[in-house]
Amino acid sequence: MCEGYAVIKCSADRKIYLGCHSAEAVMVGDRMDTDVISGMESGMSTVLVLSGCSTKDTLKTYAYLPTMVLNGVGDIASIAKAKEK
Repeated sequence: MCEGYAVIKCSADRKIYLGCHSAEAVMVGDRMDTDVISGMESGMSTVLVLSGCSTKDTLKTYAYLPTMVLNGVGDIASIAKAKEK
């Protein structure tokens, strides 16, 4: 299991060591063509947030889908709090 966490925004030429297996990590992003596909290719679950450049209509133009779609990153905290109860 991952110990701790990191918030990372990086370019494609950087390699980032998370300290856990990709199956235990989640890629969160607002772009299907970069964030979601790179997470999928790395073996991660993926979350597309609709607070950036992607929309629900964007999803229809891709042959792949993220694991989960949220309105924004704030929804992650709401989901986590709901699971605590």
